[in-house]
Amino acid sequence: MLLLLTAFLGCAAEPEPTAPAVGEPPPAAPPAPEAVQGAGGNGGEIVGNGGGEAPPGAEPPAPAKLEGLAKLATDGKTVEIKVELKGAPSANLDFLIAGVDGGPQPIAQEPITGPSSTLKGPKAYAKAPVWVCAWYDAAGDGPDPKDTSTCAPAVLKFDGTDSLVFDMAHPGPLPAGSPMANPPKPPTMGAPGGGEAGGGAPPPPPPQ
Repeated sequence: MLLLLTAFLGCAAEPEPTAPAVGEPPPAAPPAPEAVQGAGGNGGEIVGNGGGEAPPGAEPPAPAKLEGLAKLATDGKTVEIKVELKGAPSANLDFLIAGVDGGPQPIAQEPITGPSSTLKGPKAYAKAPVWVCAWYDAAGDGPDPKDTSTCAPAVLKFDGTDSLVFDMAHPGPLPAGSPMANPPKPPTMGAPGGGEAGGGAPPPPPPQ
């Protein structure tokens, strides 16, 4: 009997939960478990790197495709440029100006096929001297240092008298004074108060 009474009193001694007093906030709920950072397949939260970088293994964006030479005629006025090709069944013509580093910068490209072609170019184009180089993609895999290439000896006039001859079997030397023959200059900081270098049109090469 004494043992039963002691057990009864021990159970009755446990305090019962009481409601909060008037004016007191209810007790806060226990915090929710944090999301697990992991791969999307394990039920966790996918956390990015926040840097805007491409994921590992992603291919870099492809370079912008160059337009044909006639696209440079913003006023719609064009002239003909005659082209003769020797030593190859086809070629790609790169139209180049001097970039901000002094090296060649392509502004247009034209594919040609056969021994003779006639292109359309902007009439009286004078934004910068334009040089032309031809290269033969024998393997069909795009530009490669092993491809045969040669350049026209002078800049284009864009006056209707331009006539180009490219002999892929006997490439000539790089034209003196052209951006193709000049090593690129190291980048420079912008002039005081002028911002970064290279904001405007590239300077033309020195007159020959």
